Amino acid sequence: MIFLFFIFSFILGNETVTGKVVDKNGDPIPLVMVSNGEYHSVANQKGEFKIKIDADNKLLIFRSMGYKSKVLKVDSNSNLEVVLEEETYNLNEVVVSALSAEDIIRQAIDQIGKIYQIYPATTTYEYGEKLNFQNAQSREDNFIERFLLFNRQIDRYNGLPNFEILNIKIQEGNKEISYLDSILYQKKYFRNINSFFFEASNIPYFLTLNEMKRFNYQLEDENSEVYKIQFEGKSAKSEFDGEIWINKDDYGISYLKYWKNSKALRAENLKLNLMTKIVDFKKIAFIKEEYEIWNEKDISNRYILKSSISRVESNYKKNDIDDIYLISNIKLNLSSSPKITTNKDGYTSEDDMFTLKVWKMPVNKPKEHTYLISFDH
Repeated sequence: MIFLFFIFSFILGNETVTGKVVDKNGDPIPLVMVSNGEYHSVANQKGEFKIKIDADNKLLIFRSMGYKSKVLKVDSNSNLEVVLEEETYNLNEVVVSALSAEDIIRQAIDQIGKIYQIYPATTTYEYGEKLNFQNAQSREDNFIERFLLFNRQIDRYNGLPNFEILNIKIQEGNKEISYLDSILYQKKYFRNINSFFFEASNIPYFLTLNEMKRFNYQLEDENSEVYKIQFEGKSAKSEFDGEIWINKDDYGISYLKYWKNSKALRAENLKLNLMTKIVDFKKIAFIKEEYEIWNEKDISNRYILKSSISRVESNYKKNDIDDIYLISNIKLNLSSSPKITTNKDGYTSEDDMFTLKVWKMPVNKPKEHTYLISFDH
């Protein structure tokens, strides 16, 4: 899988630290979370990272699934090599839970509206997308790379998200953008940000109590800190199988991986094949659809989306001649999170946007949002 790694110099900060994260054998560890106060970064596929640091805070925190967290005191412009130690799960360390997998999932769902950000103030995210395609007839490879750096904030009156685009980059292969867009049935827009688990107001449907009956759950592993649960859809309508890591101290979901199962892919492709026989419809056969999401606590001790990646593979048939294979890789990464301030009246707010009275309001029925961002700038 190809991931995009972008850091921009205009993100506020006083100094910059670069380095590489490896295991005890010297092999790179990809997608390690690196943080310094409000600043965040994620190591690329080679384990390399670059992060702004606060002049008054020289501590870097490194976190990765399967490895012990590490805190280092650093200097500016350091070219670090950070070695992480693997987390061990020996039998004598395993704590046998008195709760069933279903009980743990219910607890986690119940906590979403309490320990996740509901209406966070401005957060800065990096969105990177790379679309590769190959024409089966000509064997010609091509691509589009898109990148956005944007601020995401919530409208205080209607609770809907607003986006302030800070930077855009688009790179293309040897075909015109218009040609590639015609393949995807779209203009220069993307709609997939709504699939990301940002906060309690936008969660995957399978993390709701009403949908639990459509899945089987199994407690695969646990240690003193985390439950590791596998879930599997009972039918094609359930769509997804996956894996959830749930923290024991507050039942927060720290890691989530899910993918469209074979039953759902088969049903979707059968439906598409039927439509091609009824109407003049361009055929797409979906081969793979999978997502990984990391959540972490922000400065207010509430969970927020830290990083997410997705991969979709499909086969597109424009006509009897064109047979095109598509791979879409997308990465969303938190660059900076809200600051907490206290005004002269003693009210606590995030970036002077919301008081606790606003963003701590409970959500009785989570809302699904769809976002549309244009590249025409």
